[in-house]
Amino acid sequence: SKYSVSHTMHLVHICDQCGNVTCVVSAGNVPVCRCPSPDLVYDDKTLLCLPKIDCTKNNGNCPNRSQCEQIRATHVTCNCNPGFEVIGIECVEVNECDGIECLNGGTCVDELGGFKC
Repeated sequence: SKYSVSHTMHLVHICDQCGNVTCVVSAGNVPVCRCPSPDLVYDDKTLLCLPKIDCTKNNGNCPNRSQCEQIRATHVTCNCNPGFEVIGIECVEVNECDGIECLNGGTCVDELGGFKC
C-alpha cells in the first residue's frame, strides 16, 4: 500500500511538467504530454500546446525574400536573404548606395547584395 501511494505521488510529480495538458506515463516512467488536437504540439519550453510550424509548408509563414530555419516544432526563425534586411515584419532590399560617393562624379547604382559606380 505504501508503495502504491509513493508510486502515485511520483507519477503526479513527473506529470507536473505537462501543466494542464494530458499526461501519459510511458515505459520507464517517462511522461508524455499529449495535446487535445493533432494540429497542436506540446512545447516543453512554454509548457503549452501550440500550433505546429513547419518550414517545409509555406516557408514556415516567413515573409517573402527570406528562409525559414526550424528551431523546434513550434518555433521557426526567419532569415532575410542576402541583400535584404528586416524592416518591421518584411524583408526589404538594402540600398547599398546609402552613404556611397562614387569617384569622379559617378552615379551609384544599387544592385542586389552590392552596388557599382
